[in-house]
Amino acid sequence: MIYGITAATGRFGQEAYRELLKIVNKDDIVILARDLDRAAEIFPDAKNIKKADYNDLQTLQSSFSGIDRLLFISSIPGGAVARIDQHKNVISAARAAGVSYIAYTSFPNAQKSSAFLAQDHIKTENLIEEAGLGYSFLRNNWYLENEAAAIKASAKGADFIYSAADGQVGWALEKYYAQAAARVLSFLDPQKIYEFAGPLTTYRELAQTVKNISGQNFAIKRSMIKAIETAVFSGIGENNR
Repeated sequence: MIYGITAATGRFGQEAYRELLKIVNKDDIVILARDLDRAAEIFPDAKNIKKADYNDLQTLQSSFSGIDRLLFISSIPGGAVARIDQHKNVISAARAAGVSYIAYTSFPNAQKSSAFLAQDHIKTENLIEEAGLGYSFLRNNWYLENEAAAIKASAKGADFIYSAADGQVGWALEKYYAQAAARVLSFLDPQKIYEFAGPLTTYRELAQTVKNISGQNFAIKRSMIKAIETAVFSGIGENNR
């Protein structure tokens, strides 16, 4: 069984590789990355490193050849090529190369979500199903690292300003999502859908935890302006993300 990890040089991909090494042989893992030199620096002991640029369908198909199970890490929106078009390339290449199974990093409750950020993930899930591939959708909740700036500032005494009212978020460290992804990739009979999340928590509760740990007496405030910006641009708003 040969396993491939796309976007492997990112934090998620690196952690997934380290976790997968605990389960399968190094010779059975293919590192897939846009920048081969960077990949070689990050993974000096890797046995198989191949070029995989989401914008290059032909190269993807060639690099996916021989891979049985693929961890497909979603791309970042806002690039020169639309994210959904990049995802179409990955799926088309995987199907053409004979990949039998894809584990795709998706969005919480994707098919029921109206959040702006969910739309590409909904379309990608649908495309994977339509391709007839075996799959698992890894619907990851919010990374705690996304709140790092606010947490660090408040730990030094700055007010904690948030936007999501009593909306709950299932924060967890990115590495835990990546470790879970590697585990699912190794399963012989994985579930179709995994809703991965930490304990549901409000922003106010998160801020209170920072206050308790840091000993700082900062104010915890909800910003209506920030709430509007968040709802429009990120899709978090009052959603559980």
